[in-house]
Amino acid sequence: FDAQAEAVMPQLDAAFGPDAFMPAAALRNMKSAINRNFGSLSPQRLAATFDELEDRGFVSAAQAADLLAVIESHASFDHGAHWRYYHVICHRILDRWNTSDELHGIGDCYHGWSSPDDILRASRTAMGARTAGDIRRYVQEQLFVPGKLRFKGDSYPEQLPGFYAALLRRIDGAQAAVPPPTQAAGGCGQ
Repeated sequence: FDAQAEAVMPQLDAAFGPDAFMPAAALRNMKSAINRNFGSLSPQRLAATFDELEDRGFVSAAQAADLLAVIESHASFDHGAHWRYYHVICHRILDRWNTSDELHGIGDCYHGWSSPDDILRASRTAMGARTAGDIRRYVQEQLFVPGKLRFKGDSYPEQLPGFYAALLRRIDGAQAAVPPPTQAAGGCGQ
């Protein structure tokens, strides 16, 4: 792996805190629903299940790997017949720089940003490093605007731009609500 790309991974990971991803209880429920209903669960219904969570229906690469593992564990799983599930799940990954061929299969190929060039583009501009907010907006501009949605017939992403905008408002609003640290008396400039 490229050393420059490896060096910026913590900066990218910091752009999305745990609050950005599907809550643990919702992930457990989704895994259970997939496990119980895989034979009758269409990719479109799986996408609708994500969409019911609105701005909390986005997943981390690790969560996506867990969901894909549940799907792959079924005796009836046939990659040739069930590839659309990869598109549904992987289209909803926020930290696409953490995908891998081993864990995400075709989801990494079509939705991942695992190449060093992709990782560096996400982390900086010609002017320098992106802030956490800039990284989140870059993800939005690249993935979650109507003109950039890919695999519409396979991943059912039509509502994702609105959900991602709500996610940004929630995350950015929460960060704006945190007061800046105050300077202790007797510090610099005192």
